[in-house]
Amino acid sequence: MPPEHGAFIDGVVRQSTLRGYDKCPLRAVHEARAFDNYSNPWAALGTAFHMVAEECLRTLARQGEKALPPQEAVEIGREVVARDDCPHLSDSQLRELHILIIMFSSFEWTPARILAIEKRLYAEVPCPDGITRRITGKPDVLLADPPKGIIYLDFKTGWAIPSTPKDGDFSRDNGRRYLSDGGTFQLDTGGLLIMSEWPGVDRVTLREYYPRLNEVREAVLHRAELEHVEHRLGLLAMRFERSMKGQLEPEPRPWPGYCSHCPMVRACPIPAEARGTGVLSTIEDATAEATRWVVVKALAEQQRRSLKAFHESADEPRYIPAPGGLLGWHEKPGGGREFKIKETATT
Repeated sequence: MPPEHGAFIDGVVRQSTLRGYDKCPLRAVHEARAFDNYSNPWAALGTAFHMVAEECLRTLARQGEKALPPQEAVEIGREVVARDDCPHLSDSQLRELHILIIMFSSFEWTPARILAIEKRLYAEVPCPDGITRRITGKPDVLLADPPKGIIYLDFKTGWAIPSTPKDGDFSRDNGRRYLSDGGTFQLDTGGLLIMSEWPGVDRVTLREYYPRLNEVREAVLHRAELEHVEHRLGLLAMRFERSMKGQLEPEPRPWPGYCSHCPMVRACPIPAEARGTGVLSTIEDATAEATRWVVVKALAEQQRRSLKAFHESADEPRYIPAPGGLLGWHEKPGGGREFKIKETATT
């Protein structure tokens, strides 16, 4: 294995690779084997923003200031994108980066609390086969959080709006504060890496910052939870290594929002209908699906008119038994009525 690889750094597996393997083992193994240092526009923009944020924070630390004037932050951004190690950004991406930098400059910082910026960390995890394997990761920013705590700040530059709990309650997610439907994998791996580097730390707070939305979400991992984290990561690391060596066949697994940009989409053994959002991979597929959608939508409207007519044809509305309840006109909580299926006590 080369010293720096898509899935490895100095032969140590990346935490992002294990996260990908947790979602779809086949895709993670394929990407690790076929890695050729290519990128995509979203990754390039995210990498560039992280580089600018790093330089801005280092400038604040040197100056001892709490915030950078927007114009100074923009100038730092121009210097960064001109560097050879910065990925190429298109004209539209440069404009997006400019907006992200302006939003980032509005935040105030306490330079004395900054412990590390883009520092690569390593941790050893015991695996079920008795072998201890190593994982690595590079948190964006680490801030001191007395007493005995560290804040792990992670920048999210994508356009995707993080989903919210269905019941609106952010305070619970299997005993933890809710972050998104993606769960707390990043908190677990980042917390293990950080607490391995700083043995005196008792808790790690992952703070996700969405500059496009000006939104912050956070959740906490305590040292007492590390035993369970190590067990899960050890199992993943072991299975990933065995899959890479051909000792274990990596299984394909559809994941919401993950299949749509998978490089294995044309060769994926999962039937297209079972991939959810990943079912469409070409304009021809999309056109065929759009044709079906138009027909189905017209048929649904025709059925709806027929059912409404039957429901209203008698002196008293005749509610129609249907899967999930009774179909017909039902009162809405805020006033008015709606033609829909409503669950009843009998159903």
